[in-house]
Amino acid sequence: MDKALVVYVFICSHPAVRGLSLERDGKNLPKLEGGSVWTPIAATTFAFENLKRHVLDPDLAILNLRTKGYHVTRITAEILELPHAHRRSA
Repeated sequence: MDKALVVYVFICSHPAVRGLSLERDGKNLPKLEGGSVWTPIAATTFAFENLKRHVLDPDLAILNLRTKGYHVTRITAEILELPHAHRRSA
């Protein structure tokens, strides 16, 4: 049954963020800050192999699509800046 469903893939002004929605217009995706809008870029079937082309964790995407009808994720790792020590040890 799931394979007949279509999942729509969206991007926003931040290139590392993707939104997946079961709604063609993506109206159920969360509102974005700064007036940015979701722009559709692809449509695919609701299948693990197809979803993993668009998200890092397709299992979580499937869970969110089934429970909420949408999924929002980063497609790249976030780099954290760690503080540097003020003095160096010898």
